[in-house]
Amino acid sequence: MKNVLKKTTAALLSFCLCLGAAVPALAAEQGTTAPADVAAPAAAAAEDLNGDGKVTAADVRETLLSSGGGDALAAAKKQLRALLGPAENAAASLSAAGVGLYDRVLTANGRGFTAAEFSYYYNSIFFSYYQQAYYYDYSYGEGYGKIMTGFDYTVSPEQQKTVDNEGNEITFAELFRLSAIAALEQYAYFCRLAEEAGLALDEEDDSYIAESLASAEDSAAQYGVTVDDFIAAQFGEGVNAFILTKVMRDQLLAQKYEDSLTDDAKKEVSDDEIESYYQEQKSSFDRISGRLFRLKVNDEADAETQQKAADGFIAAVKSGEDFAARAAELDPETFGEADSTKISGVAYDTFDQYISSDAAKWCFDETRKAGDIASFAAGQYIYVIYLDGPAGRDEARLPSVRHLLVTFEENYTPEDGATAPAESDYRSKDEAKALAERYLAEFNKGDKTEASFAALADEHSDDTASTTAGGGESEGGLYADIERGKFVQEFEDWAYDADRKEGDAGIIETQYGFHVMYFVGLADEPAWKTEIRDKLGEEKAEEKLNEMQGQFEGSAVFEEGALDAVCAFTLEVIAAAMTA
Repeated sequence: MKNVLKKTTAALLSFCLCLGAAVPALAAEQGTTAPADVAAPAAAAAEDLNGDGKVTAADVRETLLSSGGGDALAAAKKQLRALLGPAENAAASLSAAGVGLYDRVLTANGRGFTAAEFSYYYNSIFFSYYQQAYYYDYSYGEGYGKIMTGFDYTVSPEQQKTVDNEGNEITFAELFRLSAIAALEQYAYFCRLAEEAGLALDEEDDSYIAESLASAEDSAAQYGVTVDDFIAAQFGEGVNAFILTKVMRDQLLAQKYEDSLTDDAKKEVSDDEIESYYQEQKSSFDRISGRLFRLKVNDEADAETQQKAADGFIAAVKSGEDFAARAAELDPETFGEADSTKISGVAYDTFDQYISSDAAKWCFDETRKAGDIASFAAGQYIYVIYLDGPAGRDEARLPSVRHLLVTFEENYTPEDGATAPAESDYRSKDEAKALAERYLAEFNKGDKTEASFAALADEHSDDTASTTAGGGESEGGLYADIERGKFVQEFEDWAYDADRKEGDAGIIETQYGFHVMYFVGLADEPAWKTEIRDKLGEEKAEEKLNEMQGQFEGSAVFEEGALDAVCAFTLEVIAAAMTA
């Protein structure tokens, strides 16, 4: 079972191809969607007067008529808007059924959902199809979108056919309706289980929501519209900041439960299960280390000459040191450095893809031993491979570090340095070294924790790829699970030092500048073991999720007449957007 909608909101807010066209029109014609104050309904001003278990528009009207008084009147008016939405803007399909945008139209696993919320999920699923089909058409030519996805984004969903899970022919409009219901059921069920398990949103989740809404506010300001009007243009009439916040909170809470389920499943994977899987898939996890040299073959006539050179190379090599020396002698420009022939942790597929299948089979043959050497002709080269030992799994635990990079200019001139802005990273090597030492001293004067180093790196590091301040994927200068061969030698040597302890800090110099380093620690287990544990754990979690499906599937109960009305309304919104 797949999570129907996994964190779709942020992607949709970034830019909506299908509904974004409605935004410019809003700038010219304000007041076409629910007023902004609908976004934060006041505390209930009315009570359940007819005993049906919920506060309805009729209850609010009754309270409004009987209240008199300004404060009660204002609160009741706001609540009435929150329940129904302004009648002058409601779609005919909703009005005819007596359904308001903010009426509860369905209940699933004890959670109520409004017409606006259902519209959001329906629109989001429609958009995912629209965007994918649009992408293929835009990238590969007209018609590719329909070929690849089955969906024609230029035609109404009601006029296109597809099939459901049982192979029955249905329209795309019906598919979107079923998918929206399934999403609501799943989120409602997972949210309930999350709450029962004591899970709750944290500061990171709150920041995610705040950043998403801030992005919407920035985009709204660019178009000269309110944030609620902008959100409605993206997700359909009635979806405002309040509704969007509720949706995102539900999505994040449900995701927390699914993540906890997956984490628990990974912990349940036994060492025996991991070993059994490894034995079945050894070629996927075994690695080889050794040395590699190549000879360029210019043409067919040159092939025989170079093969003889490779044979002579092999005959002269008795050790790894011999290999490196011979390679440096034959091709000093490419292999002049002592470690330039070294290869480490290379997978079967790498040899198969970049050299040849014969080379891969030879390297990973179970009879291989330390000192084995052979050559392989592939394309324009003849490769000579020397093995340090047979293929096997790497039992090393990968290190994780944080760093703060201070760069410098190789061709620094005092004249340019004197005119550079104070905040510029244009600095000499001596200035960079002094600055790195200052940052290290600042760290050592504090509590010397990982958190304090991360904060220092986020504030000062020139490596923007590892800082949130620079828009990187990681934060605080973090590089987790460092694999050999992926970083410059000095960086790896510091991280892999056998005497390194958690909390160690220091400074190294590389071709990129001076790095203030912090050692986070070693992984709990070798990378190959974690990879198998994750795979088997995710499979176990998927099985549990599939078992759960029967517990929430079909749990949605709609108010009488609401489903058809809401779906018709949402299709009207989509049709308007497609012709905007």
